[in-house]
Amino acid sequence: MDFMEKNHRNPSKYVDSERGFRNWVRHQQKLVNKGELKDERFNQS
Repeated sequence: MDFMEKNHRNPSKYVDSERGFRNWVRHQQKLVNKGELKDERFNQS
């Protein structure tokens, strides 16, 4: 969230230094959509 608030965008798949973080964010979004993300890791605020 800090990255997105600071840069006003999601991590890019085209920037090497952001690629790993982008993959992590996408994986977390998939878990949320499936309802598999643990409650303590999910912050809706």
